[in-house]
Amino acid sequence: MIDFNVVHTNSLLNPGFKENGTFKKFDIVVSNPEWNQKNYHEEKLKPGEFWRERFKYGFPSKQSADWVWIQHMIASANDNRGRIGIVMDGGCLFRGGKEKAIRAKILEDDLIECVILLPEKLF
Repeated sequence: MIDFNVVHTNSLLNPGFKENGTFKKFDIVVSNPEWNQKNYHEEKLKPGEFWRERFKYGFPSKQSADWVWIQHMIASANDNRGRIGIVMDGGCLFRGGKEKAIRAKILEDDLIECVILLPEKLF
């Protein structure tokens, strides 16, 4: 049997898994967050816990929280050995503005190993 723990919370504002005064890190982080979730911007996220550690690449506009989720997952993965799997709308790869700047910084830090584009209408 695998030992597990489920926590119901708004992970972007208040991470549910905490350890030693910060948020807990994992070897494997898998998620299919709500796509293009609105109104998760700097003013809303800064009052949340551990925002400096989790959103160090910046804050997107109010139009989509895709890169907020991705940054949260990056911060939740163990350094040097953590792996992330995420199902995300393809728009996060092409939108400009603040999202483009966040994406560029994450690429500069060499944090993305691969991107797999799936066919439309898959689910």
